Amino acid sequence: MLKQAGCCLALVFALCGPSWADDAQQAVMPPAAAPIAKPSDAQLAAARDLLDAAGAKSVLNALFASLVPMEVAGIRQKNPHVSDEAISAFTTAMQDELSANTDQLMNIYAELYAEHFSTEELQQISAFYRSDVGKKVIATMPQLLKELQPLALRWGAELGAHVRERVNAQLQKRGDSL
Repeated sequence: MLKQAGCCLALVFALCGPSWADDAQQAVMPPAAAPIAKPSDAQLAAARDLLDAAGAKSVLNALFASLVPMEVAGIRQKNPHVSDEAISAFTTAMQDELSANTDQLMNIYAELYAEHFSTEELQQISAFYRSDVGKKVIATMPQLLKELQPLALRWGAELGAHVRERVNAQLQKRGDSL
């Protein structure tokens, strides 16, 4: 579930990135990974079962619910005069698209898990999520993610400021700056 939460946070940041960046085209994409052997049907079925056991769809839906207001805030920041009607239309369209495409993302998750875990490992992870402590992890994760979001954003802002200061100090010694 922690890996899943990390992936979900990465998804949120990836989807929100263009509204936070000055130019979405400047986003840096990692190089393509080497091809991985295609997972078996049994691995994919076990991965889908794992996602079901872990409550991945409900976690995604909760994250999607917080994604829309973040996107709206980004739109309003870039265009403070945007109409309420435009925001309403965007909000409805975004919610519709996220809802309509959740299964597609779940399939991507299943393929990813199946590429990295054997069928037996996926079954063991599923068994964990169906155990009492696994159910507690699932039940607690939405609150942990809710509490983590502002902490992670603050941490990232502080780290970014520190890096800018450090790099600017080095660059200033050479007569340059960011």
